[in-house]
Amino acid sequence: KAEFDLLVVEANNVRTIVEAKAGHACLVDDMPRLLAAPPGVRIVSVALGLCHSLWLTDAGVLFAAGLNDVGQCGVGAPSTLAAPQRLESLETRQFVQVAAGDAFSAAVADSGEVLTFGANDVGQCGQGAGAPLNAKPRTVKGVPALTAVALGSEHALLLDRQAAVWASGQGAHGALGLGDTGSRATPERGRNTAHATAQSDDKEEELALVSWALA
Repeated sequence: KAEFDLLVVEANNVRTIVEAKAGHACLVDDMPRLLAAPPGVRIVSVALGLCHSLWLTDAGVLFAAGLNDVGQCGVGAPSTLAAPQRLESLETRQFVQVAAGDAFSAAVADSGEVLTFGANDVGQCGQGAGAPLNAKPRTVKGVPALTAVALGSEHALLLDRQAAVWASGQGAHGALGLGDTGSRATPERGRNTAHATAQSDDKEEELALVSWALA
């Protein structure tokens, strides 16, 4: 028996992770169901993309499941993970947070490093304009040590240890909070966040900063 059963509910519906149609982590039922964690691990956090999911264990180990057609599950193949798969390429790191966008993902390591993987056609992975997709996790360059990340459909906000917010990806409707509607292929620091809560030890206040442009 697994050490932990996982109940995943979003918008009064369930995005199943293991038993979804065709192995995708997409909506199939109107009622919540309990899902068993991989054997021998305890899941403490999950993140849901459009058709994929990330599972974080209490030991900082990352699992992924669902659609992987652009590498959003962090492995080169197969194109679908019907059950949670441990990301063995990341076993030298311990992660403290995971996040998922429509078809891309991010994970924050305890070192402050953030890795992204999946679709990058509008810069949502922060990996530059010449990388339309990242089939395997890659470190985001050009940013200081980070504490948190939040992903929208096609954009990302990164919170560093000085409480500054960095943004990349699709900038439509001002989603990046950079004063315009342009997209960014690499992270750019928000102009109004350089001093915001810089001395704050309040984690909730810091996380509020990183979610301000996701509405």
